[in-house]
Amino acid sequence: RDRARALGVRVPRGLVTTDPADAAALLPAERYVLKVLDRHYVEPEPGRFDWYLPRVLDRDRLAGVPGLPRGTPVVVQEYVEHDAEYRVYLAGDELHAFEVAKERPEDIWTRPDAVRVREVRAPDAVASAARALAGETGAVYGAFDFLWARGEPVFLEMNAHGDWHWFERKAGVDVVTRAVVRTVRDLHRAAVGDARPAAVSLLAFLGAGRGG
Repeated sequence: RDRARALGVRVPRGLVTTDPADAAALLPAERYVLKVLDRHYVEPEPGRFDWYLPRVLDRDRLAGVPGLPRGTPVVVQEYVEHDAEYRVYLAGDELHAFEVAKERPEDIWTRPDAVRVREVRAPDAVASAARALAGETGAVYGAFDFLWARGEPVFLEMNAHGDWHWFERKAGVDVVTRAVVRTVRDLHRAAVGDARPAAVSLLAFLGAGRGG
């Protein structure tokens, strides 16, 4: 987030705390996004884990959040009113974007059929921000989440995992898969040049013809 700010990319205000109600005094807003750190799990009692997904809460609901064990480390982030939400994939030099429409943050996990996804051309400011962030971190692949709010991008996070298939399936395309294949091919060629591996017999590789 600090790198994004240094690049002039807006990010929501937020902080890490074990007391969401106390955090509201330090981070004035009407609504907040609350999510647990790292994995989406909490431990209500020793040895038992419950799934706890990100949620949007009004300020007066931050005290005694239902289902959140006392003392759990969470991220409390201002809720940003927005006109659109984008998932942007960078693979090598290629950029592919999807517009995502959902009612609640947890819908991707709890109501995937209600989430609408379509391939779009990212607004120029979103594309520029994604490329700048990738350049700052040296990433050749990344999945960037942005909001579009009052004519400017708001950067949420960058994920390094390869979850593009879900978005492709929802949108009915395979553009990211193809971009990743091209990127891996180009990286391989850059690493080995014209070198080629020795010929390998497929049957031998599969273990056929070996003595019993």
